[in-house]
Amino acid sequence: MFGGRQMKVELATGDTAYDVDRRAFSAAVQRVGGLETFIGLLDDPALAPLFARLGALALVDPTGRLKACTTAYRELAGETVLAAVKPAVIDALAPGGRRSVRRDSIGIGSDRRHVRIEVFPIEGLAGIVIQDVTAETLALAKAHRERQRGDDIIRASTDWIWETDRQGQVSYLSDQIVRSLAVPAPLLLGNRFDEVIQLAEGGSILATGPMPALQAFRDLAVQARDARGTAHHFVLSGVPVYDEAGTFKGYRGTGSDVTDKLAAEAQTRRYRMELESTLATLRARNDDLQKAVQDAQAATRAKSEFLAMMSHELRTPLNAIIGFSEVMTLALFGPLNARYLDYVNDILRSGRHLLALINDILDFARIENQTLRLHTEAVTIGEVVNDALTLVEMKAAEKGLDLVRPAGFMDVRISADPTRALQIIENLLSNALKFTPPGGRIGIEVGQPAEGRVRLVVWDTGSGVPAEKRQAIFEMFEQAHVSAFARGQEGLGLGLSIARALARRMGGDLVLESSNDSGSRFAVILPLA
Repeated sequence: MFGGRQMKVELATGDTAYDVDRRAFSAAVQRVGGLETFIGLLDDPALAPLFARLGALALVDPTGRLKACTTAYRELAGETVLAAVKPAVIDALAPGGRRSVRRDSIGIGSDRRHVRIEVFPIEGLAGIVIQDVTAETLALAKAHRERQRGDDIIRASTDWIWETDRQGQVSYLSDQIVRSLAVPAPLLLGNRFDEVIQLAEGGSILATGPMPALQAFRDLAVQARDARGTAHHFVLSGVPVYDEAGTFKGYRGTGSDVTDKLAAEAQTRRYRMELESTLATLRARNDDLQKAVQDAQAATRAKSEFLAMMSHELRTPLNAIIGFSEVMTLALFGPLNARYLDYVNDILRSGRHLLALINDILDFARIENQTLRLHTEAVTIGEVVNDALTLVEMKAAEKGLDLVRPAGFMDVRISADPTRALQIIENLLSNALKFTPPGGRIGIEVGQPAEGRVRLVVWDTGSGVPAEKRQAIFEMFEQAHVSAFARGQEGLGLGLSIARALARRMGGDLVLESSNDSGSRFAVILPLA
């Protein structure tokens, strides 16, 4: 009800969502009977929802003051002209007034709204229409971000996008295909799809396979040639596209260049075949090596068994020879003249030497066959060292050598087989006796026990071991001949290798600590009890 009479207010709108402009405003003014009547209706609360369809409305007089406005405008700007639109209001009020449209954002309390502002001249006044386009602006921004995201994904992806129309002509290709074919995508548009892409097994992709049957497909093997004529391999996936009426419109899908992947797979197959061939050769060689090792082990066992058997067979008559020689030297059955006594002493020395060699061979055979038995027990260093020194004391005196005894740690207890420990020390002292010239010195030192072990060093003032022999002397049948004096010394070269093997079997070791022209130092390392 307006002024005692009923009035129907109809608002005109344009074709687009935000085409409510000066024409719609003017049409509304004319429908209600003129500008003054329209101004009188702006403050009517009953018509506020209706005017809200036009937006926030305001009229400004030639002095730049607000003449009238809707409730919606007051909520935005109060009773003033927005500073942002004052230049546009001035233009609209000027002679030949000009219409302007702009988009802006304004703050409403703690909120910020996106608006479309239109200012235009109307019957000597300036009309202002402000429409809230926040939802539209945010939706457009979101759509732009999503599209940008999709474009970024497509650009970053190795796949390319394709589309065809219902006749099979290319209607869209993404730029990624340029990487593969070195042909700009626009140059391929409008071509038949089978002129660009061919089936891997031959034939037209539009005449054979899923596309003519209007079927969706995935990872279809195809190929295409680049600008140089080189074939590239792809896999295509696609789906038929229909409109709302169900009419077929074309195809849409993706393609992936698998040229490098197929080449890598082919190379991998070649490598696999070469590897399998190499492995077969290695297996054959390994079988040959295993057979050779088995044969060598069998030969070693046979040799060791032969040596052990022969040594046992030789020891029996040899012990008889030694025994009878000892009886003869003692003249138990009558005296011998001087010449025969010399012969008997030679026989006795040679027999004892031969027995020592046979015992070494037996130990060597037992070590190789791993049949050597040890009887480990707690024993003091003094017991072993004193027994060893007693065995060589007379020979050292006969040769004119000074025999030096250890200064301390003789009560230290070690875990060892007493017989084998004595054998090691006696062997080292015997070597020192052999290779030290008359007037020299030999001796034993015992080191400070540490970390559960003790070090016994047998030293001499002989001519030493040459550098090239310092590792070899621990091998079987190796000897170190370093001077005219040393050459011709008795032995098979088994002593040091047997001594090291015995020390290691007892949890220790035997090493050449040092050697030079002034002598050698051999260290026996044994565990503490």
